[in-house]
This record gives sequence, C-alpha cells and structure tokens, in this order.
Amino acid sequence: MVGISHDTDQRILEQAMNMIRENGEDQLSLRKLARAIGLTTGAFY
Repeated sequence: MVGISHDTDQRILEQAMNMIRENGEDQLSLRKLARAIGLTTGAFY
C-alpha cells in the first residue's frame, strides 16, 4: 500500500484477518475495517 507506513499496513492486515475470522468474509467492509483501526474511509484510500 503506497502512502501509509508499514505499521499501519500491518494493523490493517491483522484487523482484517481478525474480522474475517470472527464474522466471515462476507461481513467485512472497508468502512468497518477503517473504523476498527481508527482511520476514516478517506484516509484508508
């Protein structure tokens, strides 16, 4: 991911995996993921 730090990249990946494990991949959304890691949807992009 261009423009974000390696730490943020890792947080995104770890949180996405956790959310998929807990709720299934069909329940994962960009908005939910961004909110869970403390980013706005715009900042995520």
